[in-house]
Amino acid sequence: MAHTSPTAVHSYRFTVPVDEYRALPIPGYPEAKAGNCFVRVTDLPQKLDGWMQVNPRVPKRNAKGVVAGPVIQGIRETLRGRPLRMVVMNQGVFLMADSAEFAKGPGGRGELTISFSDLERHGLVNGGHTYAAIRAEIEETENLGDSDEAESRRRALNQAFVRLHILQGIDPGLVPEIAEGLNTSKQVDSASLANLAKRFEAIALAMKPFPGADEIGYMQNENKELYITEVVTMLELFNCERFSDQRHPSMLYRYSKKSLDLFTQDQDATPSPMALLIPRTYEFLKLADDIKYAVPKACEAVGYQFGRTKVGASARAGSPANHGTKLPFNGKTMDYHVTNGWLFPLLAAFRANLRWDLMAGRCEWRVPLDQLLPKVIDAIVGVCVQARKGEGLEPDELGMKDHIYSQCYDKIQLQLAKLNMLN
Repeated sequence: MAHTSPTAVHSYRFTVPVDEYRALPIPGYPEAKAGNCFVRVTDLPQKLDGWMQVNPRVPKRNAKGVVAGPVIQGIRETLRGRPLRMVVMNQGVFLMADSAEFAKGPGGRGELTISFSDLERHGLVNGGHTYAAIRAEIEETENLGDSDEAESRRRALNQAFVRLHILQGIDPGLVPEIAEGLNTSKQVDSASLANLAKRFEAIALAMKPFPGADEIGYMQNENKELYITEVVTMLELFNCERFSDQRHPSMLYRYSKKSLDLFTQDQDATPSPMALLIPRTYEFLKLADDIKYAVPKACEAVGYQFGRTKVGASARAGSPANHGTKLPFNGKTMDYHVTNGWLFPLLAAFRANLRWDLMAGRCEWRVPLDQLLPKVIDAIVGVCVQARKGEGLEPDELGMKDHIYSQCYDKIQLQLAKLNMLN
């Protein structure tokens, strides 16, 4: 059984029984060591769950907060049906630690004491799915009480061991690269690695005071309403340094890696377009929600039943499964699902409403959005409806066609001209 003790805020120390522990210096890194041992799965402490910030791939949880998926299920089946094979069929759990101290105890058994002292440097860097599967199996077994099945599963768990890999003295700047190198069994997406490199700190800070801030996911498999790649794409939709009345961002739809690459370049540029756009992140996200909310009624105004629009192989925008859809940034709900194929051309069109001067640090709305949106929504939605009816374009195709972006943009420019707001 592991023994744990808190040492300070964001510090953690625990001890696990092990027969042997071997640590070797890492060539080229004088202060670093890599150690290995075998640990009974029931001896892994539950509090490791709070030390996964260094791991770019958080295990996916369902709506009830339970870890799920084929990888998790496969590990649990091994724990239950072939526990002795766990140690040779699984690559193990990798921990980045401040220290790891081994001491021999009575009867030849030993104890390994592991210390963490920094959430950004220490913790479970790889093997999160293994650890989550172990915890899920232990907790489900405990909930079975004293039944025969519970006893059978306890015996199996007591036979199962897992390899523990300990890395010490690693430069914190190497954490993202180490995570990327270790997480090879299932590819870690670029956004999760960018998050470890603190690329999104400015976005999180800009969103902190606003509704919906907690609904943005910054790591792969987080159960959130909006993933950071969509946020980054929406920021790029408004980048007047890259896009104009002649060049539109249609290439960003369905290519989140491209959006992330552009975001990184623009963040590092001097002067930086992202320095002007990131402070307005909430305004862009709220505008996106306001557009979604307005789309069905605008479609109705031009004689199109949006609820019948396909949003997948067989699903419809207005199907019962989409009733009560949350719009976290404007606080509303709706009974439709508006895909990004519809949203992105409509949202990008509002780039025309920005007064932009990168060198002067200027990025501001010509007309307040709550005044402009009602004046243009029917016209820009009409562009998409006409493309659906006249050209037979599917929702995905709307998001990829440059002329859809161009026509929506022109509609807003025309309205701004009528308001004498283009100067």
